[in-house]
Amino acid sequence: MGINNPETNLSTSIRYGLYVTIPLFLHYVITESGSILSGSQMEMILNAELILKKFAMLFGLIPQSLAGVLVVTGLFFVCYKESKKFGPLYLNPGDVLYTIKQALPFAGMLWIIAFAISLMQSGLPQGDQSTFSLLPMLFAMRSGAGFFEELLCRVMLLGGTFWVLKKYGMKESKSSLIAIVFSSLIFAEIHYFHFFPGLGQYFGIIENPDNPYTIGGFVFRFLSGGFLGWVYLKKGFGVAAWSHALYGYFQVIQFFL
Repeated sequence: MGINNPETNLSTSIRYGLYVTIPLFLHYVITESGSILSGSQMEMILNAELILKKFAMLFGLIPQSLAGVLVVTGLFFVCYKESKKFGPLYLNPGDVLYTIKQALPFAGMLWIIAFAISLMQSGLPQGDQSTFSLLPMLFAMRSGAGFFEELLCRVMLLGGTFWVLKKYGMKESKSSLIAIVFSSLIFAEIHYFHFFPGLGQYFGIIENPDNPYTIGGFVFRFLSGGFLGWVYLKKGFGVAAWSHALYGYFQVIQFFL
């Protein structure tokens, strides 16, 4: 399996993370396309996806039709630079299952965080008030959240902040702490845009009546963002994304039990 790869820490490789999260990405995209074609009443729109699309379009400087090409080109460039630094990456189909196995206890920890906060304060995000017929799309939304939110908040925001702070001479431990706190605050805010509603409107995000701002919900997402940030730094994008998605699956299942 890929865990025997000669890279220093395989799971933190961007190439490995992208590889093991292909099922999450495809699950979301295929289900989203199907829901559009079938005229489903449930819109599959993720805040993180809208923000990433805005970034990919360079905030309107390039047309949306070329945004995907730019993203793919950028990912190929990052993977190429990584391969030049670390050498070839030996991947196997079993790596996806191995990553899911690694992510399961972290997903359980997220559930414990949610449960602990729910004991102290109401207002946590609840299961979807939806019919059983929408179950496939509810699961796909969790796949998309795991992929897009971790790509935006952990890879881009946390990773980028950490890199900048390290580049300017800050110690690794302090850089990690600041990057985790900063990215966690953004992670919590993009679910509501409660403090910066104008910014949310700029990204094309409108207030979601099914997900109103509450202190409990914000605190939960901040703490879970910090936890996922730690997972990302220790285990990489793949494990963080699957941890996020698996927690979401648990949440959906819990509602229908």
